[in-house]
Amino acid sequence: PAGCASDMSSSLELALPAGYQNVGSVTELVKQQGQAFADALADPNVLVALNQEMVNDQTTVEEGDEIAYFPPVTGG
Repeated sequence: PAGCASDMSSSLELALPAGYQNVGSVTELVKQQGQAFADALADPNVLVALNQEMVNDQTTVEEGDEIAYFPPVTGG
């Protein structure tokens, strides 16, 4: 969606509550941190990196890991 990149340009640091063990569950937690995050992460084409390596929702997350989201882009 338009504005996705600017909405996602901020950083967020969260402590992982019990039960948040993979990228998918952490993404759900991030979506709860505000409407801008929820809107930006609603697109199924958003890519995810964990510690600078592309991953999927099932990848295990540990305390101290860095998750980055990359919105879809167009070009030509």
